[in-house]
Amino acid sequence: KQWYQRRVAITAGVSLTITTFTTAYCDNSNVSLPPAELEGILSEFAYLHFSDYFKHMQNRFTRETQAPDNAMLVRGLDRFYRRLQPVHTLLPSASLDRIAGEIVTNTIRCRVQYFTETLHSHFSETLSDVKQALMVSKPA
Repeated sequence: KQWYQRRVAITAGVSLTITTFTTAYCDNSNVSLPPAELEGILSEFAYLHFSDYFKHMQNRFTRETQAPDNAMLVRGLDRFYRRLQPVHTLLPSASLDRIAGEIVTNTIRCRVQYFTETLHSHFSETLSDVKQALMVSKPA
């Protein structure tokens, strides 16, 4: 629960900072920096603050790919991606949605690989059982 509250605080804090920065600098005609440079500063800020969060979530989802419950993993991936949408809306140039999408895609790819290996293992065991049954029941 404590980590959940920190994740929500990270996205809310960065969203608030982006909004405040945009109001103070981007919407202000007294600022001498061009809007593209200001947006670059904001993008770098957002990326720096989310990089550890992304690493943690990638590790967490990687551990969950071995779990038998698909529904929980899908809900977690959905929440993770939806939680970043407000930040992406405020700052589309930061490409946080692309990074989050890559994490979701990699997690799904790992999950498919896990199921493929499980099915392959189950098929091999079943095939061995069938061979043994045929050998035992074969008349002499």
